[in-house]
Amino acid sequence: MVAWGYRNHGGKFPDNIQSQLQNVKTIFSTTCAFAALLNDGQVVAWGMGFDGGEIPDNIQPQLQNVKTIFSTTCAFAALLNDGRVVAWGDGNNGGKIPDDIQPQLQNVKKIFSTYYAFAALLNDGRVVAWGDKNYGGKIPDDIQPQLQNVTMIFSTGQAFTALLNDGSVLGWGCEGFRGKIPDDIQPRLQNVKMIFSNNYAFAALLNDGYVVAWGSENDGGTIPDKIQKKLTNVTKMIFSTACAFAALLNDGSILAWGRANNGGKIPDDIQPQLHWQLQNVKMIIPNAQQFTAVYINGTTLTWGFQ
Repeated sequence: MVAWGYRNHGGKFPDNIQSQLQNVKTIFSTTCAFAALLNDGQVVAWGMGFDGGEIPDNIQPQLQNVKTIFSTTCAFAALLNDGRVVAWGDGNNGGKIPDDIQPQLQNVKKIFSTYYAFAALLNDGRVVAWGDKNYGGKIPDDIQPQLQNVTMIFSTGQAFTALLNDGSVLGWGCEGFRGKIPDDIQPRLQNVKMIFSNNYAFAALLNDGYVVAWGSENDGGTIPDKIQKKLTNVTKMIFSTACAFAALLNDGSILAWGRANNGGKIPDDIQPQLHWQLQNVKMIIPNAQQFTAVYINGTTLTWGFQ
């Protein structure tokens, strides 16, 4: 392995770490630290200690037979092969599992994260969360009993949304970013096929091809009326930048909404080209600020931040 960048944030290996980085399988990161999963299931970390770059002495021996690692901005959570979880990093933001939560983290299937909290989906369809309560680290008492038969969890930076086996949806986290699903939106979230998210909003694709969104209004959480009326046949996919969504319809056409300079508005000079070639759109590739439409013939068309 080779690293470069700001040395205190992981850009330089400490002398005692370099020799341990052999047979590395995968690398994970927080904002200012890295964690390497080795082929033998052990973990090596470096970077800013407070953000997970230093594994505490009482945690290191537990990091055996690690299956994979997940992260918030400043903490890591390792899923072991036996379904247990070990965490380290900023204790207030997911790096310390509370004593009443740790026994519940058995038979964990997958872990999801917001900026400062984790949510674990168990094999039996229940959910366990920890970290900053304002970012989804505490499941409200009225939501917890309903989190049964969960098939998948999705997240923005501030909130979690769970998709249940019956196609219904439950949410929790920062209310300012609609961690609680609005009362006028909740009844519409039935027969949900898939949920997509950006940093600040969610978009649910229903089985009938309609789309329902919620979250930060300017970042894709509210769909403009002229766009909503056309979102009736989304059978392919929804893509997202940091603050916008783009839906690829069954006929190959594209509709976008959210923050304009992040791809939420298709420019007037781009729209005719998209329309002209709409039957040939193969897929959409997003980054944080732009969308790129890829056509069957290999050509591309990009919009968003310039």
